[in-house]
Amino acid sequence: MKSLRTDFEFVNPFGIRFADEQNSTELGVYAKYRQIIGKLIIDPSVRFQYYSALGAFTFEPRLGLKFNISDNWRIKAAAGRYTQNLLSTSNERDVVNLFNGYLTGPETLVRDQNGNVINNKLQIANHAIVGIEHDLTKNLKVNIEGYYKGFPQILVVNRNKQTAEDTDYTTETGEAYGVDFSVKYDVPRLYVWGTYSYGIVNRNDGEQIYPTIFDRRHNVNFLATYSLDKEDTWEASIRWNMGSGFPFTKTRGFYNYQSYLAGVTTDYETNNPDDIGIIYSSKRNGGRLPYYHRLDVSIQKDFKFTKYVGLQVNLSVTNAYNRPNIFYFDRLNYERVNQLPILPTMSAKFYF
Repeated sequence: MKSLRTDFEFVNPFGIRFADEQNSTELGVYAKYRQIIGKLIIDPSVRFQYYSALGAFTFEPRLGLKFNISDNWRIKAAAGRYTQNLLSTSNERDVVNLFNGYLTGPETLVRDQNGNVINNKLQIANHAIVGIEHDLTKNLKVNIEGYYKGFPQILVVNRNKQTAEDTDYTTETGEAYGVDFSVKYDVPRLYVWGTYSYGIVNRNDGEQIYPTIFDRRHNVNFLATYSLDKEDTWEASIRWNMGSGFPFTKTRGFYNYQSYLAGVTTDYETNNPDDIGIIYSSKRNGGRLPYYHRLDVSIQKDFKFTKYVGLQVNLSVTNAYNRPNIFYFDRLNYERVNQLPILPTMSAKFYF
């Protein structure tokens, strides 16, 4: 059982403001069964969910399969249907989105992309994953997975609302697909782990197909830890991450923004407002931020005074080669703010 309360206020690009405050309770039951038939492992499961705020009951079947071809080769697959009563909100007018809010599904009237009233206001997703695992050696393992996620219904804040008659929320469709590679090497005193992911996340808002703000095409992670002595009291580690740039909507131009606070009597012909409005590109999320990459290094010393009492001292350096990764960009002043520079840190932890 889960209880949620959300309070939301939003102003869309047309200056239309609306708010939504909700309380919701969800009841869920999940059951899973495992059956091993020779080299085949079958994991069927099902989830029943009741969303009180929407009066909706869902049946979500799922299935996991794994087949051991040999001691070194394994094939796996999974599929399932998922629902949720949470939708994300973000201000895509920012070049870099620093905040993502979440609110429960609306209880008010919602129309889809074609203007039809929808009865089921849940977010719906269908997932499918296929992968293979291979043990190259006793200590070296490789994993490859491909996935596809279809989103037949995604509830979103209506960015295109221009009149009071337009609904506050509408629907989009989407899909996400890609492939993940991972390698793990584990021997005494040394652990190495690396991954590479390629993914595409697109949505259709009824006007265009566009990449979402979290569509990162390339992502690489590398982690290595090494014990410098046989007693494992000294440990050194490095971590490197690289990711391609997230999408954003480009700026087409600027104009003097008239607020029309006086209604139809606003003197728009002679008024010279201080506020500046932004004209955005008609292509949603058509730009890409620069690549992100960062190296962190650390070394740790463990002092053991007794079996249960000790002290851990850690010295680390964040962004070791001082990569200027973007943190925020001011459209109006055309100013870029970067993330952390080289940042050394020392910490100590006493445990007992």
